[in-house]
Amino acid sequence: MSDFQLRRLGLLMEPEPGNPLEAEGVLNPAAVRGPDGRLCLFPGLVARGNHSRIGIARVLFNGIGDPAGVERLGIALEPEMDYELRPDGTGGCEIRVSRLSNRSDVTS
Repeated sequence: MSDFQLRRLGLLMEPEPGNPLEAEGVLNPAAVRGPDGRLCLFPGLVARGNHSRIGIARVLFNGIGDPAGVERLGIALEPEMDYELRPDGTGGCEIRVSRLSNRSDVTS
């Protein structure tokens, strides 16, 4: 058995009420700690009609160091090309983040 322990803290991020980019969900975030030490999430944001984007959110911590919420920072990737802008929905979000030197690359 491992000495590693997990503790369930609860929900960290959910769809923001009234945000059309998150109307059908916020899901499957990738996470990376930046060079400044801050923890960022890259969640899939799903708008009506299954139109997906990848957002950026900074994790906020409470006084004892537990994650307590997020600050939304914008969009990392969104559909731009004709083949990504299909009327029947655009893409799934299997988000991956890789650290390469001093930058983080996001793929979907």
